[in-house]
Amino acid sequence: MAQKINPFKFGFDDVMTFSAPELYEMLDIWKEMCGERALPRRSAMSPLVLKDHLGWIVIAKVRHDPLSFQFTLYGTKIAEIVKRDVTGMYLEEAFSGEALRQTWAMGERLVLEKRPIRMHSTVVPEGMEFLNVQTIFLPLSDDGETVDALLARQAFLNL
Repeated sequence: MAQKINPFKFGFDDVMTFSAPELYEMLDIWKEMCGERALPRRSAMSPLVLKDHLGWIVIAKVRHDPLSFQFTLYGTKIAEIVKRDVTGMYLEEAFSGEALRQTWAMGERLVLEKRPIRMHSTVVPEGMEFLNVQTIFLPLSDDGETVDALLARQAFLNL
């Protein structure tokens, strides 16, 4: 079994200020796909729309009662860097310790608040020096109200 990822520095907020321009691009795409809706549909975030970001994207299905998160897509570039692919895994299978606690709290907040969240972390993939990571998490909803998927775009700042 692959080793779980444990960031040693972690935080999230709703400040939409990024060092990586591609995260602003992702926020703009999300806003455009909202159209007249409060939240865009998962189907609006097609590979064609996201073509410039595909290797850096994570999508998780959200289940309710009880709340759970399952990775349905884990970007190939992210998997290459962290040396593991968590596609198909539930959050608690992919993360442990503080990383699990903080990521769960972020997911729960995204589901409740239904708005973008910025995450900043420092991770140490096996055999590598630390990496500074910024991530934008975006809620998706088929019915426009209930968050049923999370879309995240990661940027590794010191590669």
